[in-house]
Amino acid sequence: MERFAHATVQLERVIEHSRGLARRSAMALQYNEPIPPDLSVGVGHLADAVELLRHEHRAGRPTERTHQKIRDAVQKAGRARALGVNDFGDAVVTQLRTAASDLLRAIGCNPTSANQEVRRAMRDGEESAQAEDRPD
Repeated sequence: MERFAHATVQLERVIEHSRGLARRSAMALQYNEPIPPDLSVGVGHLADAVELLRHEHRAGRPTERTHQKIRDAVQKAGRARALGVNDFGDAVVTQLRTAASDLLRAIGCNPTSANQEVRRAMRDGEESAQAEDRPD
C-alpha cells in the first residue's frame, strides 16, 4: 500500500509537469518557434509511457516497457534540443525531463537513479543528433 501511495504522489507531479509541457508547447506554436519532429515524438512517447504504466500495473506485470518508453521520450527530447529549439521549445524539453524523472520514481526508481537515467538518455539523444551532423 505504501508503494502505491508513493507512486500517487509522483503521478500527481507528472500531471502537473504535463500541464506545463502543454502550456509551453502552445506558446512555442503561437510564437512560430521551430519544433523538431523529435520533440513531438518525445512528448508522444511520454504519454505512451503513462498509458503503459496503467496497463502494466493493472496486469500485475513488471514496468519494463514503461521504463523503456520513458527513456525513448527523453532521448527524443535530447535529439530535439541538439537539433535546435528556441525558448519555449527548450521549456518543453525541460518539462518533459522533469515529468520523466517523476514517472521513473513512480515505477520505483530512487530520485538519484531516476535523475541519472534522465541525464544519460538526454546525452544519448544529443549525441545521436550530433553524430548525424558529422561528415563521413
